[in-house]
Amino acid sequence: MYIISNRLLLIENIITLLGEITVQDIRYCPEMSRDANG
Repeated sequence: MYIISNRLLLIENIITLLGEITVQDIRYCPEMSRDANG
């Protein structure tokens, strides 16, 4: 259980980091974000 909980925490941290990076990209580079999204 300990290993599994550690992996879940890592996944949550990665998602949080990705979310913050995405927000920063949308703030600073809206045109690039639009291109990346489609």
